[in-house]
Amino acid sequence: MAIFKKKNTLIGNITYMALMAAINVIFVLLASWIPMLLLLLVFILPLASTIVAYFCEKKYFIIYAIATVILCTISSFWDLGNVIFYVVPSIISGLVFGLLLEKRVPPIFIILSAVLTQLLLSYLAIPLIQLIYQRNIVTDFATLFGLENYTYLNYVEHMFVCALAMIQQTLSFMIINEELSRFDVNPHFAKNDSLIIALATIFFILLSALFAWLFPEVSYVPLLFSLLLSIYLIGISISEKTRWVIIAIPIALFLSFFLFSIFYQPVKQITDEPLGLLLIQFFPLFIAIIVLINNYLLKKTKKATIENRK
Repeated sequence: MAIFKKKNTLIGNITYMALMAAINVIFVLLASWIPMLLLLLVFILPLASTIVAYFCEKKYFIIYAIATVILCTISSFWDLGNVIFYVVPSIISGLVFGLLLEKRVPPIFIILSAVLTQLLLSYLAIPLIQLIYQRNIVTDFATLFGLENYTYLNYVEHMFVCALAMIQQTLSFMIINEELSRFDVNPHFAKNDSLIIALATIFFILLSALFAWLFPEVSYVPLLFSLLLSIYLIGISISEKTRWVIIAIPIALFLSFFLFSIFYQPVKQITDEPLGLLLIQFFPLFIAIIVLINNYLLKKTKKATIENRK
């Protein structure tokens, strides 16, 4: 059976979904007995659901979802925490990912949408698991890395959930995009989205600053989003080969380090909370400003100049 190929028949869809559901069950079962395999489990589940959502007919996806949840529940009935936290969010975020991929939505919006879906469902799952099993599932990962007694574990928990979702969805996109390119399928880059992403970067920076005041332990979640978007903007900017932008990026990096070194100690003295590292968002802010200048102000000025000459 060709793994990365559209399924058009009922038998083809059912067989394909059964295979992916079986893969999910195997990894959930193994992870229940060998905790270290959780590191592999979290990356397999979203990818399997994304593959099903993209290559199978959408009307059959509900069969895959229900079958996967039931089989995973049966295989680990003594502790459904992994099913609630890993399996269910991965199935739904995989569906979102596959639908947007098929609609040829730009890659950054696919990843962001899937990450936000995964993040929301994960946050709903954590208190549910705590209520049922008196178990903090995020602490399981902290224990694997010896961080269960870390002073600022409440900060790490939020960063972990967000970073996990980002890694899952980015890895899913990289793998499936690589396979699709072999068949000359290009599901993205339909339009220039740099302006929207630059504004979104500034939004997450402002959100991080607001959370630092209201909910400090959550303030690093928007930071991760601003860093992700700025990396995307850098890649797009370099690919456009605009000379002044390529020169401006390392200058922005230098200025960011300079401002970080100036303001880190004052911030540390103002509060006992570990908020100093939020200052690394100087760099995403500068990148967003550079992109806005290049894609809006300069182009607008150039257009006005051409019109005046006419």
